[in-house]
Amino acid sequence: MKTMRFVCGSAIWLVLAVEINRAQVTYVDNFTNSANYLTRGVAGTIWDGVYLAAGSIVDATGTDGVAPGTVSVAEANITAPGVLSVTSLNTDWQNTADDGFLVFKVITDDFDMSVRVVPPFDNNAYNFPGLMVRTFGAGGSPDPNNAENSVLWGRFNEFNIANMLKNNVNGVKTDTGEGIYLNSNYWLRITRTINEFAFFERGSATSAWGTAMALFTVAGAGPSTPVLMSEVVFPDLLDALQNEGMTNQAAQLRPYWEAKVPSTPPAIPT
Repeated sequence: MKTMRFVCGSAIWLVLAVEINRAQVTYVDNFTNSANYLTRGVAGTIWDGVYLAAGSIVDATGTDGVAPGTVSVAEANITAPGVLSVTSLNTDWQNTADDGFLVFKVITDDFDMSVRVVPPFDNNAYNFPGLMVRTFGAGGSPDPNNAENSVLWGRFNEFNIANMLKNNVNGVKTDTGEGIYLNSNYWLRITRTINEFAFFERGSATSAWGTAMALFTVAGAGPSTPVLMSEVVFPDLLDALQNEGMTNQAAQLRPYWEAKVPSTPPAIPT
């Protein structure tokens, strides 16, 4: 039996800035309004929906191989003030497993989202709170190719890994640990510009965001392949785009990447 995962007191204050037809819309949830997602769903919140483990999505592709995932606690401002609290058993978002907890907002354009994971961190086995970007079809079904495609950027604190990026492509995951273990980078952020994703971390609400990793799509003779790149080599990609005549892509990505943060980043409550 897989160890129960406690995400109690682990994720608060989510800020999501979205570009919709080039106009910015900002959503903020500091979890100070009480909500029980098990009994009331997302009614009265900023969220579009919630997945509560096995049985939540259409055409699910799998579990962790032990047992279907279950969620016994999913609430805001009840277990602890101003905190999103989740308790689950055997839940997973990796490889073909898609029976985890996820409270989500549907975004179809560029975005900039961030969250703070609350220390002290509960490092029960495989506890992994943070941010997730997932593609989906009707009823939340895996998509495309009826396979799970997602990226998770979260706090892990096991196996000498502080924050970890989990890149799931067509039901096959790749884990990349980031940062020196242990560290205090409990603030996490993901940005999307066109189809390029960047991942950031920082140690306080006022410190600058540090670049952890970039995820972009390389178009070649075959199907486009998501690739991970660090900030050390990402500028080389921008130069290559420029040299290959992809000036629009390079022009959009270069200033954003070099600045590390947008000129007016969304504020995070302290």
